[in-house]
Amino acid sequence: MSDLPIFLLLEVVFLVFCVVTILIILRTYLEIRESIYLGLMVFFAAILFNSLFRVINLFITLNLAIGANLSLSNIIALLIFTIQLRFFLYLKKLKKLYWLPLVASFYIGFGLYVNDSLIFFISYAIVIGFVIPVILLREGRKTRNGLAVGLGLFFLIYGLSKMLQVPFVPELLRIIGIIISTLAVLEFFDKYLFYDKEEKEKIQNAWISKLTDKK
Repeated sequence: MSDLPIFLLLEVVFLVFCVVTILIILRTYLEIRESIYLGLMVFFAAILFNSLFRVINLFITLNLAIGANLSLSNIIALLIFTIQLRFFLYLKKLKKLYWLPLVASFYIGFGLYVNDSLIFFISYAIVIGFVIPVILLREGRKTRNGLAVGLGLFFLIYGLSKMLQVPFVPELLRIIGIIISTLAVLEFFDKYLFYDKEEKEKIQNAWISKLTDKK
């Protein structure tokens, strides 16, 4: 357990950025009252709780299984997948499909409850963890949406961290991912990656013209 202090330090760093990200999203939600930000708060809260669960399991083994193979960690994962898919549908403005993530997660969770097979859970995780982030990155770049690009990167990096078993690499990847997501909700990518000087000058000129006309 000589690596325990390093592991705990990395988890603490990750948790701090999680809390910061949640607070920023909360502030944004209070300003514009978009329901998607409530979903993102729940998403990062689930990520935070999952990290705490990992730390607690180092000291106390929690075998919280329900039915055949529906564990607490699987429930948290399904919650995370639900919000990731919902965010994707929100960006694509597919309002008629907003119910799809809940239904999919319910049936996959029920499948884990009655059967110990993980094939549908793993397939769902691959689609949500890798296919959707790639689409988000493509769409975010196309529409110049910094939040979509940042969260797409986070989803991709977080999914990759779940697959690697190299010591400390998953923890470092998750820290990189959460820093990217923090920058995204701070509108860093919108301000510096997708900054359009010409468009800003057009807006400023139009504003100045209106003031001049009034005079």
